[in-house]
Amino acid sequence: MNIEQAEEIFNDYGYASLFQHIRYPLMISEAFNDVTPDVLSHFLDVYSFETAEILSFEEFIYHLLILKKIYMNNELPFV
Repeated sequence: MNIEQAEEIFNDYGYASLFQHIRYPLMISEAFNDVTPDVLSHFLDVYSFETAEILSFEEFIYHLLILKKIYMNNELPFV
Protein backbone atom coordinates (compact mmCIF):
# COMPACT_ATOMS: atom_id res chain seq x y z
CA MET A 1 0.00 0.00 0.00
CA ASN A 2 1.34 3.43 -0.80
CA ILE A 3 1.30 6.44 1.51
CA GLU A 4 -1.59 8.14 -0.32
CA GLN A 5 -3.83 5.09 0.18
CA ALA A 6 -2.88 5.01 3.85
CA GLU A 7 -3.67 8.71 4.25
CA GLU A 8 -7.10 8.22 2.70
CA ILE A 9 -7.90 5.35 5.09
CA PHE A 10 -6.75 7.35 8.12
CA ASN A 11 -8.92 10.28 6.97
CA ASP A 12 -11.92 7.99 6.51
CA TYR A 13 -11.60 6.86 10.14
CA GLY A 14 -11.06 10.39 11.48
CA TYR A 15 -7.38 9.97 12.33
CA ALA A 16 -5.92 12.63 10.04
CA SER A 17 -3.90 14.21 12.88
CA LEU A 18 -2.41 10.85 13.88
CA PHE A 19 -1.44 10.21 10.27
CA GLN A 20 0.21 13.62 9.95
CA HIS A 21 2.16 12.85 13.14
CA ILE A 22 3.52 9.52 11.82
CA ARG A 23 3.62 10.25 8.07
CA TYR A 24 7.33 10.97 7.78
CA PRO A 25 8.48 7.90 9.77
CA LEU A 26 6.09 5.76 7.71
CA MET A 27 7.59 7.03 4.47
CA ILE A 28 11.15 6.50 5.63
CA SER A 29 10.59 3.05 7.13
CA GLU A 30 8.42 1.86 4.23
CA ALA A 31 6.42 0.01 6.89
CA PHE A 32 3.26 0.07 4.78
CA ASN A 33 4.83 -1.69 1.80
CA ASP A 34 3.59 -5.06 3.04
CA VAL A 35 0.39 -3.88 4.78
CA THR A 36 -2.84 -4.20 2.83
CA PRO A 37 -5.69 -1.69 3.02
CA ASP A 38 -7.85 -4.39 4.64
CA VAL A 39 -5.35 -4.88 7.47
CA LEU A 40 -5.10 -1.14 8.11
CA SER A 41 -8.89 -0.78 8.05
CA HIS A 42 -9.33 -3.61 10.53
CA PHE A 43 -6.60 -2.12 12.70
CA LEU A 44 -8.32 1.26 12.83
CA ASP A 45 -11.64 -0.49 13.54
CA VAL A 46 -10.24 -2.47 16.46
CA TYR A 47 -8.00 0.14 18.09
CA SER A 48 -9.23 3.39 19.55
CA PHE A 49 -6.80 6.28 19.69
CA GLU A 50 -7.25 9.14 22.14
CA THR A 51 -7.04 12.41 20.24
CA ALA A 52 -5.50 14.18 23.24
CA GLU A 53 -2.61 11.71 23.41
CA ILE A 54 -0.73 11.28 20.15
CA LEU A 55 0.78 7.85 19.72
CA SER A 56 4.46 7.62 18.82
CA PHE A 57 5.41 5.94 15.57
CA GLU A 58 7.05 3.08 17.45
CA GLU A 59 3.91 2.37 19.48
CA PHE A 60 1.72 2.60 16.41
CA ILE A 61 3.79 0.27 14.25
CA TYR A 62 4.21 -2.21 17.12
CA HIS A 63 0.45 -2.62 17.50
CA LEU A 64 -0.15 -2.62 13.75
CA LEU A 65 2.37 -5.39 13.13
CA ILE A 66 0.91 -7.53 15.91
CA LEU A 67 -2.59 -7.16 14.45
CA LYS A 68 -1.24 -7.84 10.95
CA LYS A 69 0.34 -11.09 12.09
CA ILE A 70 -2.87 -12.20 13.82
CA TYR A 71 -4.97 -11.14 10.82
CA MET A 72 -2.76 -12.94 8.31
CA ASN A 73 -2.86 -16.13 10.40
CA ASN A 74 -6.65 -15.88 10.71
CA GLU A 75 -6.55 -15.96 14.49
CA LEU A 76 -9.14 -13.20 15.01
CA PRO A 77 -12.77 -13.56 13.98
CA PHE A 78 -13.31 -10.50 11.79
CA VAL A 79 -16.82 -10.14 10.48
